[in-house]
Amino acid sequence: MISFGFTIYKFFQYEKDGHGGGLLTPRDFSLIMISIGIIALLFATISHRREIKDLSVHLEHKHRSIAEIVAGIIAIFGVLALLATAFHS
Repeated sequence: MISFGFTIYKFFQYEKDGHGGGLLTPRDFSLIMISIGIIALLFATISHRREIKDLSVHLEHKHRSIAEIVAGIIAIFGVLALLATAFHS
């Protein structure tokens, strides 16, 4: 969702300079898509942590989750894409 939203923004930026006359401009649509992607990633990470916590009762030692690290990296790039889209003139 994050990359799709940013790609839409960039595509229409070259196509029409990112400003349309309709109800929802490509920039607005991109901001919504990127935001949905970041929020979905946040909820998935929270759900993953809860599942790991429930499973850790049965494990002897705590495991580090690579999925959380990857989610954090993707979230950072998502926030950067959101800021770039929001503050680009």
